[in-house]
Amino acid sequence: MNQFNLKKDFLEFKATYTITIVTVLVWLGQLLTFGNQATSGINLLNSGALWGAILDDPTQIWRLFTPIFLHIGWTHLLLNMFTLFFYRTSG
Repeated sequence: MNQFNLKKDFLEFKATYTITIVTVLVWLGQLLTFGNQATSGINLLNSGALWGAILDDPTQIWRLFTPIFLHIGWTHLLLNMFTLFFYRTSG
């Protein structure tokens, strides 16, 4: 029987674990900052969501990167993290 070795798995898939940890921390930060309203449109924009005016305001270029880590709810977060882990093992 194959035994799961977290340390070996982490060393092999550092990027996957790092993205997962950062994403969960960002989601928890949203939840702690905005509470039940963490998924409202204005709070997503305040957290770094991408919006159409980025072409008019070049100082908002950071919004091209931050939406990677924003999620609109627990199910969205969990499904994306499961997909990330399943995708890394399909290669």
